[in-house]
Amino acid sequence: MRNDSTLRASEEVSRAAESRYRAFFDDSPAGFFRSSVAGQLLECNDAFARIFGYASRGELEGGPTAQIYFAASDREQFLAALRRSGSVEHFEECLRHKDGSMLFVLTAARHFAPNGAEGEPFIQGSVLDITGLREAEAALRASEDHTRDLVDHSLDLICTHDLEGRMLSVNEAGLALSGYSREAFLQMNVVDLLAPEVRGGFAEYLTAFRAEGRASGLMRIRNAAGEIRFWEFTSTLRTKGVPTPVVRGTARDVTVERRAQQELLESEA
Repeated sequence: MRNDSTLRASEEVSRAAESRYRAFFDDSPAGFFRSSVAGQLLECNDAFARIFGYASRGELEGGPTAQIYFAASDREQFLAALRRSGSVEHFEECLRHKDGSMLFVLTAARHFAPNGAEGEPFIQGSVLDITGLREAEAALRASEDHTRDLVDHSLDLICTHDLEGRMLSVNEAGLALSGYSREAFLQMNVVDLLAPEVRGGFAEYLTAFRAEGRASGLMRIRNAAGEIRFWEFTSTLRTKGVPTPVVRGTARDVTVERRAQQELLESEA
């Protein structure tokens, strides 16, 4: 009797565990699947079917997994990765939606090889749709490329420096206006660009900038050739999305306009 009771208790525990697993498998928002090594989709949940654009698992189960692959070589790459270690994690694949569009998914899977008469080997795993993430990354790269193109081809100086004035970046126009090489420019402090007679006010400028987060005006600089030039500048402070605060600055050379104004004033006088 005791053996019968133990057996029934064990069966009940097994059924409860199977029920919990089945509920997790069926109701999970993640896409779960089980396939043969040969490529037949044995089982999947509705979330898996929805990821690939199918109304229910019935449209996919029993069919070849090849229908979600663009090419047989894509599936071979997945199987090769699985054979190397028996499991894969964070395996990124480009698969096919029902409408023929491209899907990027992150797959985790294991290869199971039951003993004896317990059944045929199979593959079990999950997929996570990361298409939106990849599209967002592509859009961000395009935006960054566009911004970089604007910076590189601007006729005005565009640079960044830290709150101590140390130069961090500069565009080609900045190098042309200052006359310095990129290597030399990035070893400089903003104060090094200023004409000697105005450098004493730089500390006051930094103090005001830290308090207000922006500044604009006219700066008198001395370029690499020793010539005094006038730059009209605007600087703003960036604190979000960066590990340390960064000052973004733009400037354009207004020396010609400045001298013309001075000559006009002298003429009128």
